[in-house]
Amino acid sequence: MTDLIRPVRYVSKPVTVEAMRWVPGDLLQAGVMVGWLMSSGASVCHPSGQGHTTTLLINKAGEPLQPGGWVVRHADGRFETLPDNEFLARYQMPASECD
Repeated sequence: MTDLIRPVRYVSKPVTVEAMRWVPGDLLQAGVMVGWLMSSGASVCHPSGQGHTTTLLINKAGEPLQPGGWVVRHADGRFETLPDNEFLARYQMPASECD
């Protein structure tokens, strides 16, 4: 790499993640999501006890996952919870998944 004597613009590398949206009113989707999390080694709990809340806590760290929020699994296996607006600002579904 040539030494530069001026600032240079850099573009972030594309990142591919797996993600699911938490929709607790859809029991099939909720079951698939909890199964996906548990099969990935994540711990999942309801902070106020099962049946008393629609909020999930993933790996007992970070912000609780609110209805409509997203769980993102990064390539290194780390999970992150994001509100809908933050997720949509960061990620878009590839055209290959839209079919």
